[in-house]
Amino acid sequence: MLRKLMKYDLRAMGRVLLPVWAGAVLLALVMLGLQFLPTWFPALLTGSYRMTLSLLYSLTILAVVLAVTIVCVVVNLLRTYGMLGQSAYLMFSLPATTGQLMLSRFLCAVGSTAVSMGLTVGLLAALTATAPAVQLHANGSDILILPVGETAPAFWGLFVLLCAGLCFAYTVVLACVAIGGQWPQQRLGATVVCYLGLSYGQGILSFALIFGLFLAAEVGGRDLVTQFSAWMSRHLYTGIGLFACGLALLFALLGGILWVVAHRLLRRRLDPARPPFG
Repeated sequence: MLRKLMKYDLRAMGRVLLPVWAGAVLLALVMLGLQFLPTWFPALLTGSYRMTLSLLYSLTILAVVLAVTIVCVVVNLLRTYGMLGQSAYLMFSLPATTGQLMLSRFLCAVGSTAVSMGLTVGLLAALTATAPAVQLHANGSDILILPVGETAPAFWGLFVLLCAGLCFAYTVVLACVAIGGQWPQQRLGATVVCYLGLSYGQGILSFALIFGLFLAAEVGGRDLVTQFSAWMSRHLYTGIGLFACGLALLFALLGGILWVVAHRLLRRRLDPARPPFG
């Protein structure tokens, strides 16, 4: 049943996202064609043409970011919020559990956002690599450094953190929708208030965690701080990777708690006859 739910969700999102993705790619191809147009028509090598092209490049980059990433996030937010709206009647009639319904929306949201982010990065890389004001040199300062050698732990640690942060963000949205749904008449306002409360709570928790680490360092003595600083100076990228993985584990723990809360509340709203768990 989960496969059928995901197929339905992907089709619903594809009707909106596929034209947006195709339009962004077409727009980027047009701008790339305009960049190489002076090589075919040397008469266009004028200052006004290059100034206009630079302006069009800036507008294109802005349009790509807005169209590909922000539209995808908005579509996923609206679809997640609609779980307790008119679509709740359709969802309630399906022979699927609440966990399957949540997991379908969650996987489709995370997957489509990851594709949108990858497409955005690829298009921006293509546009900036051929932009009129960008000059790439072979001295190593403007060449992308591949994640190999000593930089690999930092790169993959940050990559894991990015994935965990993306999953945690949509888990927070699910939890806010579930909590806000407990007040049907003020569902939108309750969802927004819940999101603000969870955001502030996350900030306070992060501050408390950092403060606790500094306090533990002070209690442990200056020798511990000196040893840690010396280790970080020798293994900077490994330290960054471990710190990023630690934050990813924190996101996973908090996301698991929010998932259980959202599952219980959504199950209560979608099917009051069923027990909260099971």
